[in-house]
Amino acid sequence: MRLPAPVPTYHPLSTMADEHISIDQKIFRKFSFPPILVDSIHENSLTDEILQTFLEGATDGAIGVASSYGPRCVLAAIAFSTHSRVLFVRFSGPNSRHRSKKRQQVFTGRELLQDAILCRPDMLKYSFKMDHLAVALFLDLSLYIVGGVDVLSAAVDDRRSPEAFMMVLGGKPTLYESGAKALHRSNETHSTKLADVSLQAWAAFQAGTMGNRLPTIPRIDTKRFRRLRLNILAKICRDSERLEALKPTIVKNEVDAEFSSKNGSLSLTSSRFRTRIMRSKTQTIMVETTSQGQLNAAVVGCATRVNGRSATITVTGRVNGDQVRSVTTIGKEAPTNAESEREAVVLQALQQTNTLLSRPFFQSIWIPAATPSWPRSSPEVTRPPVYYPHAPLNPSQECAVRKILSCKDEDRVVVIQGPPGTGKTTVIAASVTSIMNSSD
Repeated sequence: MRLPAPVPTYHPLSTMADEHISIDQKIFRKFSFPPILVDSIHENSLTDEILQTFLEGATDGAIGVASSYGPRCVLAAIAFSTHSRVLFVRFSGPNSRHRSKKRQQVFTGRELLQDAILCRPDMLKYSFKMDHLAVALFLDLSLYIVGGVDVLSAAVDDRRSPEAFMMVLGGKPTLYESGAKALHRSNETHSTKLADVSLQAWAAFQAGTMGNRLPTIPRIDTKRFRRLRLNILAKICRDSERLEALKPTIVKNEVDAEFSSKNGSLSLTSSRFRTRIMRSKTQTIMVETTSQGQLNAAVVGCATRVNGRSATITVTGRVNGDQVRSVTTIGKEAPTNAESEREAVVLQALQQTNTLLSRPFFQSIWIPAATPSWPRSSPEVTRPPVYYPHAPLNPSQECAVRKILSCKDEDRVVVIQGPPGTGKTTVIAASVTSIMNSSD
C-alpha cells in the first residue's frame, strides 16, 4: 500500500513560468497524496535545466501525459506529470508568426521536449488518449513519441465510458465516484482548463504506476512508422476528431405537448424525426412542463426506451403539469458503431497490433503509389455474365456492372459516381442478380 507522502515545499521550476497553482486531488479514496504542484510555461521559455529539474521527480521511470486542444482540434498544450508535480507546456499556434530568434527558441524547446521526455526509450508515457496525442504531436508539432501507453486500452468495456475510466483508475471502491466522473467528463469534453488537464496527466500517471496492471498494453512508437503511413493514420484520426467536435452539445427536441407520467417514467412522442429523442448513456434530458399556462420546475432524466416516435424518460423528481413546454437533450451523442470501430482500428494500427497499413484495399485507397498484393483468385473463378432481366442497362451502367464483377486486380476497388436518378441503385441490383445467377 502506498504510504502518505510528505507535503513538499513549493519551489517553482523556473522564474519563467507564468502561472503556478496547487491542486488537491479528490479522486482516490484509499491513498493519501500531497498537493499537486503545477507550473505553466510557454515552449519559448523551456530550457534543459527546467526539464531536468522536473524529471528529478520521475523516479518511477514513467510520466503521465494529457493534452489540450484549440480550434480545429490543433494541439495547444501538454501537461506532463510525476508523482506530485506537473509541467504544463503551452505551444505557439500553427499560424503564429515569429521573428527568427523566437522561431529558433520554439524549435529548441520542442527538441528539448522530444529528447528529454517524448522519445526517451527508458521512460513510459501514460495517457488516457495516447492515440490522439501521438497523432497531434506529429501533425501539429512534427514531434514523435516512444513508449506511449494508452491507459484506456486496459478497459474491458467501451473505453469512452465512465465505467472503463474508473476501472483503469483502480475501480469504484478505491475512488471518490463524483471526482472520478468529473475527471472523466473533462477528459471526454476536451477541457482546456489548466487544473483539469493537469489533473488528467496526474491521474494517468497514477493509473500507470499503481501496481503492475498495465504491462501487456502494446506501446505506441511513432518513430517506427514511415512518414507517409503515419500521416495517413493521423489524418484519419484528426478528421474523426473534427467531425466529433461538430456534434451539438444541446439539442431542442420537438415533441407533442401531451404526455403521460407514471412511477418516475415520462412517456413522450417526438414530432420531428431530425430532433427525435434518442436513447443514450452519455446524454441527459431536461423536460419543462406547464400547468394551466404556468411553468413548473424542470425535471432531468435519461431516455431508457425508444420505439419509433415514442420515448420513455426515467426522471428524478416528480413530474407536474398538463403539457410539455420544452424537451432538451444535453451532451454529445455517443459515437456510432462505425465511429467506435474506426477509432479502435486506428489505435491498433498505432500500437502495431493489426495489419491495416498492409491491407491491399487500404493501400489502394490511401497509398496509390503502392502496388497492393491481392489474394490470388482461383483459376476456376471467372467473371459472371451480366444478368438483369428486370430492365435493360444503358452502356455506362453495363460498364459499371462489368467492373464490379471483374476478377482483375485493377478492378478490385471501383468508384461509381452519378447524380440522383442516373441508375446507381440499378447497377447494384444488376451486380447482385448477376452474382446470384452465376454457378460459381
